[in-house]
Amino acid sequence: MNYGKKGYEDYREKGEKYVNDKYKAKNLLDKAIEKAESKKGPIKNVWEELQLMFSVAYDWVKGNYKDIPIKPLSMIFVAILYFVTPTDIVPDVIPLGGFVDDVAVIAYVLKDIRDDLHAYKEWKKNNEEEEKSL
Repeated sequence: MNYGKKGYEDYREKGEKYVNDKYKAKNLLDKAIEKAESKKGPIKNVWEELQLMFSVAYDWVKGNYKDIPIKPLSMIFVAILYFVTPTDIVPDVIPLGGFVDDVAVIAYVLKDIRDDLHAYKEWKKNNEEEEKSL
């Protein structure tokens, strides 16, 4: 498998497919959450933001949150796809080391979409406050 520019383009194209298929996106999210729950230790430094990233993707899949641009949404699915793929740069079967590259990709995406996550977090907070006041 090529992990240079071609490898990135392959993942980007795959990530965009999830933006166009909400059923497929939900299945990928379910797998990612299951894997994340089982590997909390190695990803503890990005755990809170990872959960927020899953949440924004779920709210988008459900049609609740529509204010996220396509590029950050695609990046979210690229990160999730990379995370659930067991045969990436460092295979996940290698203890601890198998998640170093996963965490690096997730951290990179989180850094790049931080403003979008902040906007979502504010939206979610406002939504929860509105629901409480009803």
